[in-house]
Amino acid sequence: MIIPTVCVVGSKDSGKTTIAKNLVAELAGRGLRVAAAKHSHHDFSFSEEGRDTRLFEEAGAESVFFVGEGHSVSLKKIDGQEKLKVAAARYAVDCDVLVAEGWRRSEFPKVLVFLEKEKAAEREFPANVKAVVCPARLDIEAPHFLPDQIEELADYLLGEVIAETDQTAVTVVLNGKYLPVKGFVQEFISGGVLGMVSSLKGAEDIKTLEVSIRLGKD
Repeated sequence: MIIPTVCVVGSKDSGKTTIAKNLVAELAGRGLRVAAAKHSHHDFSFSEEGRDTRLFEEAGAESVFFVGEGHSVSLKKIDGQEKLKVAAARYAVDCDVLVAEGWRRSEFPKVLVFLEKEKAAEREFPANVKAVVCPARLDIEAPHFLPDQIEELADYLLGEVIAETDQTAVTVVLNGKYLPVKGFVQEFISGGVLGMVSSLKGAEDIKTLEVSIRLGKD
């Protein structure tokens, strides 16, 4: 796992966006650096038709950056649907926790949201549900919270879910594709790389480290 990640999931119009937004606000209000992600099954562009950045994209640029005063936005072409692990490593490496809306089928811990119990009827629940937000109790073994109990939900997630996350992790992306890395390989890579980097001038208090290797032509 790249950083502690919680996926807020539910059916359409279940209220998951509201809960995700309120959870981000609660965690950020406690001084945490929070990343937020939204899952979509559709392709998109952040540029309007005719804008300069859209022209660059249509011209064939693999990556387009828009840099303004106080914010920057990037759009990168990917092959298919990028895994949340890879996206988190790319965009949220300097944050403390990631609140993601969607990724129902992922392996990450989930908060299941149904602001109306009727919407939960006859639905298949996803795996790894750690908490439920619903006005009434559902037939699932997980702590239940009311929609206005965001503070209590945050307390539970920080103490019982996020605290259990192993925050030391290595992500390998080869030619744009995520490769799973077993525990002992992660320890070998992180130990060797950190050992070398820590000897460099200015390499103190390392929390995150990004290394990109671009091989030359044969």
